[in-house]
Amino acid sequence: MPIGKKIIFLLAMTAMSFTLVGCTLSSLVKESGTDTTDNSGISSIAYNKVNTQDEIFAVLLDTMQSNQKKSYFFVTNEDMINADSWLAKLNGIEQIHCDYRRIKDGYNVVVTLSYWDNYSIVNAYKTGSTKLLTPKQLELYNKYCEILSQYTSKSASAWDNELAIHDYLVSNVKYELGDDAIYNAYDTLINGTAVCNGYAECFKTFMDMLGIECVAISGSASGELHIWNLVNLEDAWYQVDVTWDDPINGNDHIEHAYFNITDSDMAKDHTWVASNYPAAIGAKHSYPNIKGLSSFSNENDITSFLTASLKNNLDIVEFVTSNTIDLKSIISKCGINVTYSYNISDYANFILYKLEFKY
Repeated sequence: MPIGKKIIFLLAMTAMSFTLVGCTLSSLVKESGTDTTDNSGISSIAYNKVNTQDEIFAVLLDTMQSNQKKSYFFVTNEDMINADSWLAKLNGIEQIHCDYRRIKDGYNVVVTLSYWDNYSIVNAYKTGSTKLLTPKQLELYNKYCEILSQYTSKSASAWDNELAIHDYLVSNVKYELGDDAIYNAYDTLINGTAVCNGYAECFKTFMDMLGIECVAISGSASGELHIWNLVNLEDAWYQVDVTWDDPINGNDHIEHAYFNITDSDMAKDHTWVASNYPAAIGAKHSYPNIKGLSSFSNENDITSFLTASLKNNLDIVEFVTSNTIDLKSIISKCGINVTYSYNISDYANFILYKLEFKY
C-alpha cells in the first residue's frame, strides 16, 4: 500500500491534543446569594461525588451516550483530575478540556467533550430509542441499521459478520484526502469517502452494534500517524486495519492482509504503545481459517491446485503456504495461457497468496 494513504487526520488531532486536552484551575470572579460562580461558571455547591477513575469514566461515558457536551462531578483529590488519562481510556474523544474549582472538601470539575457519533448511535441502537439523536445522527443511524440488515445476520457467527462489515467498508468507501469533513463517520457511510478515522469509527460502531468487543488503536503506520482497530473473538484479540485493506491503485478487489492478524504481524509496519491495549495473539479466526483456504507445503500440490482453478476459469484464487514459492514457474507448469497479478502477505506462521487471473 502506498505511503501516501497513511493517516492525515491525526496530524490535526495531535495538534488538538496539545491545545485542547488539559485541565485549568478556575478563579472566583462572581457571587450570587449563597452560591458563587467563577469565570467558567463552576458552582461552589458540590456536584455529584465520584471516588475512583472508573466512576469518572462512567460519568464521561454517560455524557457521550446521552449526546451531551459537558460532564459535572466532584472529587476530593486533585490528583484524580487528569484529562490525558481520560483521553487514553475512552475511544473517539476528539477534544477534551476540563475546568475545576476548589470548594469545601474538594473540587468541582466541568469536562467539555467533542467525540465520535459512535457513542450516541450505539446507545440508541441498544436502547431502541433515537430521541437523543440529532437529524444528521439519525440519518447516519439509519444507514448503519440498513447495512447491518443487508450484510449481517443474527444467525451468522461473530467473525463472519465482522468479515462482512470489513468487506462492505472496503468495497463501498473510497480513501480520499481532503478537508476535515471526511474525517467523520457521516461522510464515510453517507458520502462514501474517508481517511483512517472514518474507517476506524465506522468499523467500531458496527462491531459495537453487533455485540463484538472492539477498540480503536492510535499509533503510526510506516512513520505516519494512524488509527485502526482491535476485535475480541472468543476471548482472543485480533488486529484489523480496514484502511490498509482498501486499495487505492484502481484495484476493485477486496484485500484482507490486515484482517484479524496478530500484534507481531501488524508490528511489521505499524507501531503503537502496546501497554495501552490488549495483546492480539489470536489465530483461530484469522482470515485463512475463516475462509477455509487451502494450505500447501510443496509446489506440486500448488501446481495441481492452480491448474484446477484455471480450468474452472476462476478470477481470484487465494491459498496459504508454509514457505515462499516460485510462482512464475508454477504458473508456467499449469500449461494454460493466462495473465495474472498477485499479492503476497507474509505472516509469522504462514504466507497468504492472492492471485487475480485474466483469461
